[in-house]
Amino acid sequence: MEPGWRWVRGAVLGLALFGLLAHALALLLWPVPAVLLPLSVAVGVFLAGVALPAALPGAGPPPRWLTGLVLAVTAFALAVVGHGAVATAEREWDGVVSWGLRARVLADPRGLDQPFFTDPGVYHHSRAYPLLQPFALAAMLQLLGNGGRILFPLLHMLLAALAGLAVARRGAPQGVALLAAVGVALLPALVGNGGGGVDSGYAELLMTLALSGVLAALLLDDHLLLGAAAFLLPLAKPEGTVYAAALVALTTWTGPRARHGAATLGATLAFALWLPLQQRLTTFAAPGPVPALAALGVGALALAAGELRARLTPRTLALFGGIALLGGVAAIAWLLPWLRTRPDVLVAQYLGGADRLPARLMRLPEILGGLLAQALHPRRFGTCYLLLAALALTRRRIVGRCPSRPALAFLGCGLLSVVAAFLLSPEPDVRHHLRSSATRLLLHWAVPAWLLATAWLAERLLDAAHAPRWLIGGTDTGRR
Repeated sequence: MEPGWRWVRGAVLGLALFGLLAHALALLLWPVPAVLLPLSVAVGVFLAGVALPAALPGAGPPPRWLTGLVLAVTAFALAVVGHGAVATAEREWDGVVSWGLRARVLADPRGLDQPFFTDPGVYHHSRAYPLLQPFALAAMLQLLGNGGRILFPLLHMLLAALAGLAVARRGAPQGVALLAAVGVALLPALVGNGGGGVDSGYAELLMTLALSGVLAALLLDDHLLLGAAAFLLPLAKPEGTVYAAALVALTTWTGPRARHGAATLGATLAFALWLPLQQRLTTFAAPGPVPALAALGVGALALAAGELRARLTPRTLALFGGIALLGGVAAIAWLLPWLRTRPDVLVAQYLGGADRLPARLMRLPEILGGLLAQALHPRRFGTCYLLLAALALTRRRIVGRCPSRPALAFLGCGLLSVVAAFLLSPEPDVRHHLRSSATRLLLHWAVPAWLLATAWLAERLLDAAHAPRWLIGGTDTGRR
């Protein structure tokens, strides 16, 4: 397990290193060499042994038939999505007009220094969207030609391995860890041919990989992995900005300072690189120092708040938290006219439309019902949300406590942000918005939910008086 985890951890670190270098080069309008992607992953794997937390003791190996069955099913799923990714180009809307198109333009040796990005007369559907996936896909296309879309099955394989190995390192029986991995490999919303699937060219796969890295880091108390995954969040999709902010806010008010520092530093560095580059893409002018300095200033304030929080009593902490929340709401209300003029879609159309919230709250039951129906749909998310809900709603004396309260809190914040997206959406037709976006937004959190649910289930099995031996292995774990 240890070598496998180092490869998985190293791949996430390498992807973050590639994002760091690619965005730094792009800010200078320098091309991003294709070889930078494999070199970054190689360096990440080399560094993966640094500050590696010890794994918890687990159960014995599962029977060979279970291992063989899981490996065969996983290999078949990866072969199917691999063929779908390589045999055709992007087929769905965002995959074609946003992610895939920008990647193919970036495969040109000129990089960002070409009319597609610098000429305002060239129509560009997604100027303000992050560039990590287009940079990575462009590198793969330069290295492998049309076969470069193998990037998506490789990310899918990395995601499945991350789930299984993270659950195993948490001390889960290896049988449960195998089922965690195969559950990700067979997740219908990923292996299906709709928007958001592995071979669709959407960025949902990259987004859920980054979020799963955060959940795994919180489960394992792995600060290096947490910093790398937090860095990936704002660079994956516009929604990652919200998720990164939620992670920083959550770690500011809870948990040890080392965890807060890792999450804050990773997210702050990503914003300091991305915001100036986003300004260049949307205004066609050389970015000034203000966006980067603003990101660094907010990050410094978050770090200072984390240091202050460690010295406050719970009552004082709650008071400061309430004041900060009210201050944030007041700031958004005061800045509404300015927010509506921003080039970022997330800011202009969602935060800029915060005055729609009182009226949209009347549609909250419809929104919650639609999201619940999607989350529990077996042809989209299998049983990942159902299992998590069952574990959360079962009494503690029957099911042990959640293996990681920070992971559960972050997952809860993420699902609340999905609800908020529909409350703040400029789309007047709620039902249409649910049909078009609910599956993709819930997909971001499906693998993190499955990862947490399987780790939680493992805690229950290890505490059970009569757990199935074929699942937990044939040796006594000593944890009962």
